[in-house]
Amino acid sequence: MTLQELTGQESGIVIYPNREAIVCNWSSLEENELPRVLNGLAVIGYPEEDEVFEGAESADTEDFRTSFPDEMNVIWDENGDLKSIADGTYYWKDDFRATIYTLRNGTVIIAPPLWN
Repeated sequence: MTLQELTGQESGIVIYPNREAIVCNWSSLEENELPRVLNGLAVIGYPEEDEVFEGAESADTEDFRTSFPDEMNVIWDENGDLKSIADGTYYWKDDFRATIYTLRNGTVIIAPPLWN
């Protein structure tokens, strides 16, 4: 399964257990890959354990910001989405709906439907 197949969309936020966050388009990732940043230059698909998405739990939320850890290190956000949320210039204004997926390795995927 791919991240796009899991979420039904091509972009969102990935927060790893170490609180590193990547905001990206994941449509090019292949089966069992999660996005990783290569030398600060590009997002690539990185193979994870077999069937990394198997058993993923999902829940809908009206405000995906409640899923952010207290301290988060944003290592990739090419379009400045998280900055715009923080400074009040978020394109979608007050629509923070999303489906939150929690993988068995603790990685959290935030998939806002308007980001597709």
